[in-house]
Amino acid sequence: MLVLDNDWQVVDNLESITYFVKTAQDTWDAGTSIPNVLRRARTKEFSTLDKQLSSQEVVFHVWANQIAQVPKLNDRIVDSDTFAYVVKDVDVHTLYTRYKLTCVRSGG
Repeated sequence: MLVLDNDWQVVDNLESITYFVKTAQDTWDAGTSIPNVLRRARTKEFSTLDKQLSSQEVVFHVWANQIAQVPKLNDRIVDSDTFAYVVKDVDVHTLYTRYKLTCVRSGG
C-alpha cells in the first residue's frame, strides 16, 4: 500500500513557515511553526487560466500531518525572510495528504 502522508521526505527545497490563524478583524493567534513546507511560484501559464489571480501570488503546500488545524481564508503565513502572505484559496484535496494554499503577499 502506498502511503503519502510523509511524502515531504522525498521533496527538495522545503522551508519552514509560521502559520497564523485569524481570530478576529485584524488579529491573529500567536502563530505555529511548521517545518517542511513546499513553496511554488505561480507559473505564467497557470496565472492566465484565472484572471483574478496576480503575479504576486505564491502557493504553499503544507502537509496535513504538520499542521493542527485546517487552513482557512485570510489566515496568514510568514516565511523565514519575514515576508507575510494572506491565504486567498485553500485546496484540501491535494492527494488528501496536504493543503495547497494560494497566497498573496501582504504589507506586513
